[in-house]
Amino acid sequence: MDAKRLKTFAITHITANIFLSAMCIYLIVESKFKLEEMLHWFTFIFIFGLCATVITKRKLIDYFVVSLITLPIVLPIIYTTMNGMFSGKIILFDALGFWFIHNQYQQLELIEDEVRKNKDFGEEKEE
Repeated sequence: MDAKRLKTFAITHITANIFLSAMCIYLIVESKFKLEEMLHWFTFIFIFGLCATVITKRKLIDYFVVSLITLPIVLPIIYTTMNGMFSGKIILFDALGFWFIHNQYQQLELIEDEVRKNKDFGEEKEE
């Protein structure tokens, strides 16, 4: 998949998640909302992400920025799914979509690195 198509797919996937999150927020408002449960899932997602950040040796500031962007989208989806308002398959397909995007971006980065190496090797050979 080329970079333009991947970017379009990623934007579409995130936009779909925003609409799904809006529907979930509507369901939460219409149902009996329990703040304690929402805080429970917020804590779970936050700590899970923090552990993943430490394990993968990423910068903490990057994690906090990503959390500020994604938690308002992800938290309502997880809350409604765990309370039986939506099917759990939604989270599975959503995660598979993000996994696909992540893998495709990694492959593009590997290709770009290989092209740079070949270009640098060609310049060294000419000298």
